[in-house]
Amino acid sequence: MGRLFATVVTLLGVLLLGTPCHADLIIQVQDAQLAYGSEGFIDILISSSGTDNLMAFSAVVQITTPDKVHGGIRFVSPVIDASTISASGGYVFLGDSSGYNVAATGGFPATEVTVNDNAAVNPYVVLGSTTKLLTRLKISHNGNSAAVGETFQISFLDAHGSTSFVDEFGNSLSFDGTSDFTGTVTIVTPEPSTVG
Repeated sequence: MGRLFATVVTLLGVLLLGTPCHADLIIQVQDAQLAYGSEGFIDILISSSGTDNLMAFSAVVQITTPDKVHGGIRFVSPVIDASTISASGGYVFLGDSSGYNVAATGGFPATEVTVNDNAAVNPYVVLGSTTKLLTRLKISHNGNSAAVGETFQISFLDAHGSTSFVDEFGNSLSFDGTSDFTGTVTIVTPEPSTVG
């Protein structure tokens, strides 16, 4: 009788409390337009399908189609310090960055970079449905007007061995199937300058 009672109480507890929620990170590589022969940037955003605690990340990003007939694009320096950006949801570790870093093996200009950072004071940031900035990467096009309309793909390499997102216990966080790991950069004609 006592064993039956304990089993019933346990089952009721599971039914009433439910099972813990499992959430996944949502990554969005934004599309961008870049005037031929100029510099610009591409943003990568992060949110969660539920709630995730993010303590640290390391992300590999690659220009998967770096060269076309009329020029190419590269990641360039000086690096944009995304840790100071507060607009549109703000940087994921805004005000709590331990040292936002963008590195390119072999230096800049580059077709692949690794971005990393972690919480400096608080043990983690809580991610939910609000979209935050993960990184803003500076890009440059080296072609001329014949390149207008050419497109380049920039990919967040979610399965790369150096890409890692961890919670406050060092557990790896997974990615949601709705993530958009690739963005397109389209080369356009520069806006005409205005004379004031």
